Amino acid sequence: MKKHYNLGLLIILIGLLLTGCQYTYKPIPKKAINLEDNTTFKTAKKSLKFIQDSKPDSFKSLLSRKLLNIAKSEQIDGLMREGKIIIDNSEYPNDTNVLISQNKKYSFGGEQMIETFSFPFQSNIYKDSIMYFHITILNDEIYKYVMNEYPPGIRIIEPKHSETHIQDVKMNADNISWFRIWYNGGKYNNKRYNFLSNGFFAVSGDGKVLEETGIKDKIHKLFNSINEADFDSLDFKFFEEDEKGDPEYIKLRVRFDNEEYSKLGEFEVYCFLQEEEGIKEIMSDYIIFKHTSKTRYLMLKDNNQEILNIITEIAHFDYDGYYESDP
Repeated sequence: MKKHYNLGLLIILIGLLLTGCQYTYKPIPKKAINLEDNTTFKTAKKSLKFIQDSKPDSFKSLLSRKLLNIAKSEQIDGLMREGKIIIDNSEYPNDTNVLISQNKKYSFGGEQMIETFSFPFQSNIYKDSIMYFHITILNDEIYKYVMNEYPPGIRIIEPKHSETHIQDVKMNADNISWFRIWYNGGKYNNKRYNFLSNGFFAVSGDGKVLEETGIKDKIHKLFNSINEADFDSLDFKFFEEDEKGDPEYIKLRVRFDNEEYSKLGEFEVYCFLQEEEGIKEIMSDYIIFKHTSKTRYLMLKDNNQEILNIITEIAHFDYDGYYESDP
């Protein structure tokens, strides 16, 4: 793979430290600020609304020029996508639950007030998970936008990223030590693959089984295409998106035994093949690749029809005699 975009630390970070300004979290009492008349608070809420409504241009209109100059379009797209997933799958916080801090910045132009609003979104899927949108505003412009699991006031030291990226590894089907294919036919496929599998199946085994099934050549072809392809973006996944309808999809998991892959986890390919009519899945436009616990790579289907065709062939292949009895 050729392109790699770093969408930020932690989950997604689009931020810029205010030049010449070092400040710490200084919470203020709720009674000390009138949120109804606070224009910066309205700007922060407006940015969340633009994320929820998938309006990137409107969102960018709220960002400071400094932030716009360093933020790539892929970063904005990633924040819009992941932010919408959080908002759509969480309880929207009341104004009284928003944490507020204020700091003063002194410059040649005089004193300026920096305000940070931290919106806690309680997940509807994982009840013990809270994601924070930390929005820092100066002069009614957003200078810093951070999404993470940490409440304000916690200093986070992020270790230097040292994982091998997927584009630095050439995958080869000959090096597969274990694989598993999970297929769900969705609403429109009721084919019985074995006694317990009606509309879905799983096939798994070692490299020998991979060859015996007859699918190894297609896996080899898939890897060759992935090795030469450009991925469209990278993000740091925190939620496994739940299906909204009953789509047809495939998930391929493999492990390798070669040295260059020894420090990596399983490699996964996840792809929606057909959506239930009238129900749009969140990630249905993408082929998703994953090789670590937090990093996933996204390819637009429209730009990678050959890879999509190979994945579809793997999903619809006849694995007679190798279907798991109780997948």
